[in-house]
Formats: sequence, C-alpha cells, structure tokens
Amino acid sequence: MPTLVLTNSRMRAFQACARKHQHLYNEGYRSLAASEALEFGTVMHAGLEAWWRWHQDGSGGGVALSAALVAIAASASKTDTFDEATRAKAYVLMMGYDARWSAAAAEFEVLSVEGQFSTALLKATGRKVRGVRLAGKLDALVRRRADGTTWIVEHKTSGADLSPGSTYWARLRMDSQISAYFDGAASLKRGEIAGVIYDVL
Repeated sequence: MPTLVLTNSRMRAFQACARKHQHLYNEGYRSLAASEALEFGTVMHAGLEAWWRWHQDGSGGGVALSAALVAIAASASKTDTFDEATRAKAYVLMMGYDARWSAAAAEFEVLSVEGQFSTALLKATGRKVRGVRLAGKLDALVRRRADGTTWIVEHKTSGADLSPGSTYWARLRMDSQISAYFDGAASLKRGEIAGVIYDVL
C-alpha cells in the first residue's frame, strides 16, 4: 500500500472543500493566475529565511537585514504581481521586522531554518496510523539560551487587525498547522517543545 503524505496545505485544502482537494492533490490541477497575497507571502518568506540563516550562522546584525533585502529583491523578480510600490512595502516591513527582532534574536540559539520533517501520524492512543506520514517544514526552531527551552518560530503575513484580543489571534489558537508542527518538531529530537513564537508581519 502506498504511503499517504499529509502536509498542512493538503489538510487545509480538504477541510475547505473535498472537491478542491481532489482537484489539487489527486488530479494535479493548479491555478494559472498568480495570487497577489500568496506571492507577497512567498517573497516575505524568502527575506525572513535569509534573515534567520544569518542569525543561525552567528553573523546577525546589519548583515542579516542586508541579506534579507537582497533575498526579497531576488524572489520578487520572479513574480507576476510585484510592482515598485509592493517591493517598497516589502522592504519597509522587513526593516520593521529587523528592528523588532534583531535584539531578541540574541536570546536564542537558532537550531534550524526551514527544517523539514517527516514522521508517523499518531492516533490519540499513541499508536501509529499505518500508511500515513505527517510532513512539513518549520520556519525556524530555536533554543532559548536562558533556560534551554526549545521553541517553534512561525512566520505569518497578514492584512488583518493584529491588535491584542483581535479575532486573528483567537483563530491561531485553533490552528491545526501548529499541532502538526509540534509532532514534527518533536520528531527532530531537539528537545521538548515549549511553545510557538508567532512573528506576524
């Protein structure tokens, strides 16, 4: 029996619409039209990956921001929807991110960036589900230097209201993606996972 690989994208597609899942994952259909929101998220993700890799190497500082801006420019050049105004917005967001997180990054040892996992899917009883694996990629996995605890770092971009108590944060509490990421991170055996750090742009 072939192994079914479950990713967060696949599970979300099925939860949204079984027919959508059938078209995307069983029949292989993909949209020809570029989504501005998806492309923006992809470009920002490229910048964030570059930023965190510099901190993983121990360089950090202004070098991390420079590397992130270069990565954003390179990724944006491959899109259909990025104009100069959108590119400027991406740069400003990355600069704000660097200003917010560069000092805090020193508190953590970066264990992995874009670390992939593939692990057995477990039932509530702890037994493995035969023929099914859970797979994904963690934006970053870090260890807090002060107490040795391990944390998942999850990047998000959103145009929603991000003020404390907004519905955006309430929805994240029910996010199935993070439940899967806890299992995936645990399979990498980098220590017990203490929680998730959301850095939402």
